Amino acid sequence: MRFFCFLIFFIVYFSSFSQERSLLKGQILTPDAEASSINIINLTSKQGTTNSSEGLFEVEVSVNDTLLFSSVQYESREIIVTRKVLKKPFLTVLLVEKVDELSEVNISDITLAAILPQI
Repeated sequence: MRFFCFLIFFIVYFSSFSQERSLLKGQILTPDAEASSINIINLTSKQGTTNSSEGLFEVEVSVNDTLLFSSVQYESREIIVTRKVLKKPFLTVLLVEKVDELSEVNISDITLAAILPQI
């Protein structure tokens, strides 16, 4: 029984080291060169941040974490953190503008007229 408890302790202890967190630095690029107020969320650890006015960001990650980059004016983008990503000194993320398309617009033949107050 004592050996079993000791074994469980070591498994838990060493598994915590396998989830080593690293600080990932990067920059967000957009077509209009204004990458402000982009939400950067680590979906795995449920922590988030935003970028600077120059598009720079820093976020803590582990291997296999999923990062979500989202904003109202840009398409959302998810990036899975791999060992290859962590080996890079700097991560560059390109976001594209979001285009909302209306399905249909109806224009009626009603004549509009302004009603002016009587003086």
